[in-house]
Amino acid sequence: MSVNRSTHSEDVYQAGVEAFKKTVTTELEDRLHAKHRIMEQVKVVTAAENALIKADPAAQSALKALTPLVEEERLKFKNAKSSLQRGGLKPLSLTTSGGLSVSVPPYDVQWTSGFFDDADRNAGTFTARTIDSLGYQAAGIGLFVSSTISENARFSADAEFHSKWTDLVIEGAATSEGGIGVLVYEGGNLIARNDAMLWSDFQSGHAIHGASGDDVTYLTQTRAGQTYFHMEPGRHYLVWVWCWTTAAILGNDLAIGTIDAQMPFVVVAQH
Repeated sequence: MSVNRSTHSEDVYQAGVEAFKKTVTTELEDRLHAKHRIMEQVKVVTAAENALIKADPAAQSALKALTPLVEEERLKFKNAKSSLQRGGLKPLSLTTSGGLSVSVPPYDVQWTSGFFDDADRNAGTFTARTIDSLGYQAAGIGLFVSSTISENARFSADAEFHSKWTDLVIEGAATSEGGIGVLVYEGGNLIARNDAMLWSDFQSGHAIHGASGDDVTYLTQTRAGQTYFHMEPGRHYLVWVWCWTTAAILGNDLAIGTIDAQMPFVVVAQH
């Protein structure tokens, strides 16, 4: 078998984490800034209507009466539990013409963007959760692989993502989005990637309304299901599987998003 897992020193692991962190935080900060620019334009457009509502005591009273509904949804988010079932046995079916490597936890590295998230390389699980002005959140786990020959490789994983989100508007706007992806590094350089959006939603207005989603998606069902890259002998490649969410609000509104993931095994095959 030409493809193998490879082990490294703690310094190499940390360097791999830092490279991944730099890539995803830069991209997510840019994505969130774009959302905030949209919110600023919405604020300008709705300024006249907002002034009329503020001048109307009955309208103001009605808005205050709706506030508990937002708090109720926010509490549900904080207490929400994933529907993904951890552990247990499941069938494993693979078809290959040779040169196949299957890896299971523990994986090598893990990373989260903040305390709200979670990643466990030993269990093969990771979660990104964001709400309102918390902005963006992300999490991922990764593994090092190497090859004994020069070859093209294909990476895939049995990764399951449970996504839940809600955008609820009373006055102003609420937006959230979430996605998943695979990133491959060699020597700290990003050499391959695949991304898939799970949802992207925007709500605005003054009458209470919103949208929500609750779905389970497998990596192989998305455009990120297969990632191809070239491997050379003596070099080491770090493959990350990750997820991210962003949220932003304008006014007394609610935007929440969660992606809860588990990855029982990954596959690297000759291509």
